[in-house]
Amino acid sequence: MITRTFKPTKQSTVGTSLCGYVKTSYANLVRLFGEPNSEGDEYKVSTEWNLRRSGGGVATIYDYKETNLYDSDGMTVDEFRQLPEYNWHIGGNSQEIAIELREFIESR
Repeated sequence: MITRTFKPTKQSTVGTSLCGYVKTSYANLVRLFGEPNSEGDEYKVSTEWNLRRSGGGVATIYDYKETNLYDSDGMTVDEFRQLPEYNWHIGGNSQEIAIELREFIESR
């Protein structure tokens, strides 16, 4: 079994799309990857990490339409980030990268 790691990157994630989900907290993602390293689109996405997988490939972790940036009646970004858990979206080019990223997060 190959254990992949994921680290923040500035590498382009253009062409990635929703491939899976991972349930965890914002605080846990910050512990693993640091502060979000992408601004998202500041509309549908308020919080995003762009990540590089060891061995190649990129993935993203992001929220989608959860805050008042999208819906004025929604929670603020700060309130959203205080949730005990959220089912974060994983973007990538394959189901494989989404599975590996979820397993990486859940194992730590």
